[in-house]
Amino acid sequence: MIDIFDYIFLRVYDFFAEKNDISPETKGALILSLLQFLVVLDITLTIRSFYPIPLNAQVLTLVVAVPLVFINRYHYENLDVQKLKRKWENETSRKRAVNSWIISVCLIVFSLIPIIIGIAGG
Repeated sequence: MIDIFDYIFLRVYDFFAEKNDISPETKGALILSLLQFLVVLDITLTIRSFYPIPLNAQVLTLVVAVPLVFINRYHYENLDVQKLKRKWENETSRKRAVNSWIISVCLIVFSLIPIIIGIAGG
């Protein structure tokens, strides 16, 4: 699972580094945290659709999102990005492009699920 997170971080990091962003590691860690939070939120809302459990969005955000941001920022801002780049240096540019699209689509889909559940009255 850590490999997936590392890979997502690296792809986001590379995207912002190519744009000459001053802190691509921060953006990578924050977008990874957002994606992780959305997955937790989606799972929680899906379960809640079948079993009526009380859900306080503010508490969920504080309990899940805030720690994720701190953990990811600490981990990835103190990580040697070159080590991650070496790990996936043999990846073809086509595979890299496909994986980057998959990450983007996942971010969009995971963002839409709570919206759809909310509109449907979940």
